Amino acid sequence: MNINFQNSAVLFLLLLLIPVAVFVRFRIKKDIAFLFNFYNEINVARVGKLSISKRMMGRFICWALAWACVVIALAGPTWGEKPIEVIKSGTSVMFVFDISYSMLAEDVALDAELPQRLSRGAEVSRLEASKQFVVQLLKKIPETTVGGVLAKGDGVLGIPLTDDYYALENLVSVLSPNLVSAPGSSIAQGIETAISAFPPQSAHNSVIMVCTDGDETDNSLVQAVKKASSYGIQVVLIGFGSTNETSVIAGDGKTSVKTALRESRLLDVAEQTANCTYLSGSSSHVVSDVIDTLHYSAVSNVEGSTKVVTNLRMVPIERHGFFLLLAVVFVFLGVMFAEFQYTLPPKFAKTSKVEQHKKTSFTTKTFLLLICIIVPFLETGCSQSVKNAATILRGKYQWAHYDYDNATATFFSALEDAKERDDKTLEQYSLYGLATAYLMQQESEAALKKFQEIDTNASKEVLFNTWYDIGIIQFENNKTKLAAEAFKNALRIDSSSVKAKINYELAIKTVEEQSRLGKQELIEINNTESFSQKADSVFSVVQENEEKQWKNNQQVQDNSGVLDY
Repeated sequence: MNINFQNSAVLFLLLLLIPVAVFVRFRIKKDIAFLFNFYNEINVARVGKLSISKRMMGRFICWALAWACVVIALAGPTWGEKPIEVIKSGTSVMFVFDISYSMLAEDVALDAELPQRLSRGAEVSRLEASKQFVVQLLKKIPETTVGGVLAKGDGVLGIPLTDDYYALENLVSVLSPNLVSAPGSSIAQGIETAISAFPPQSAHNSVIMVCTDGDETDNSLVQAVKKASSYGIQVVLIGFGSTNETSVIAGDGKTSVKTALRESRLLDVAEQTANCTYLSGSSSHVVSDVIDTLHYSAVSNVEGSTKVVTNLRMVPIERHGFFLLLAVVFVFLGVMFAEFQYTLPPKFAKTSKVEQHKKTSFTTKTFLLLICIIVPFLETGCSQSVKNAATILRGKYQWAHYDYDNATATFFSALEDAKERDDKTLEQYSLYGLATAYLMQQESEAALKKFQEIDTNASKEVLFNTWYDIGIIQFENNKTKLAAEAFKNALRIDSSSVKAKINYELAIKTVEEQSRLGKQELIEINNTESFSQKADSVFSVVQENEEKQWKNNQQVQDNSGVLDY
């Protein structure tokens, strides 16, 4: 069992127990000496000192353990993993190309989905087949950001995530084992590089597509795929080649080695790891299978829309609640030690004027303490609305700590519960939380859609913030008129909001400025047209005068010419 801490620096607070233990030990000795100063018989006093010392030290140990549990809980202990649903919009695909020398084996037959520039049934190399596959796939996955990683003895990022398919096609066209000098074949290194290529807290559905024959020299593919899965990244393994062994020349240019598609190994990796799929590159419908795996459909591409999918992400299981419960138990045990009666009989006292401690009902105090401990952990008296409100609060907490993926999943879960129970109030808060989570992930269209689903009967706070955020989105999209209208609606709900007033005035001024610039341009065009007409008139007059003058000069020249002849 691997135990990790999210804030391991907090564990240094445990060092405070050392000076506290020294102080408490000194204080116990001092208090006992003072207490038994009133008693005559030394032997009895010794027995009493031993009993009291044990009880007081036991109380300190219990409270020290409670403090240790609180510190450990603050450090955020985690062990084990659990899958959670993460809402993703859009897709980013990072291709990992195995360019080891085994990929040069020519044992792949072209099929109907690959280009027909070669005769059907001809065999090409595994690397060439993976090239043809990627080129065909890129034509059928529009609105997808793509990138490329070269995997040999090491992983090298060839093309970062981009919308430029032409750049990736150029990389694919020159794939060769000579592009990377590192010897060996490590598909895991390529996957590790692809993982780091995805931006953190991405709102896209991240996919790593590995084109390989499954031959590796470090046997670390399973660990790399599991790591990708823990980040919520879908891994698609596409095997190219024949399961029958084929001879190929190694990197030294001399040695002939046997290689084959390790399909069974790739299948085992897919079965052992969640969110991982294996597809055969020799299949006649491999491109269609990949598109289905990427959650694409004909409906999702209509009118340029992007399908929103639910992805599974493996996250560590937080265990701080367990340690907080232990801390409460140790505090309770410490109080029990404090409640034990350890005063000596009054016959040993020096004087009768010493005031006796009043007996406390231990049973009553224990009962009350048990109630205080148990009641907060009981949920029988907690209504479903309170639980759902706690879900909204948890989503808000995750949102405030920039954990937008988990916040989106939390708000989405609350929204589904609200729809099932027809709780309109909770539904509006869930919609608003989900919209703000999308907005912080730069998913303006998805956020605007959720904002527009909020009912006009929602609370004033939700409606004000909804119109205000809509105004922000529209202003960023250069739709200043719609932005001004949104800020105006927000002010109708809360006219005292200074930020809404400022943004409304800014939107109005921007609209007026754009209108003024449009009129200026129109006036300049009209002035140019009128100037052009006047210029044509002047030019015609000048031309006419020039013609008359030319004719007169021509007549004079003709006469003089006759005289000269």
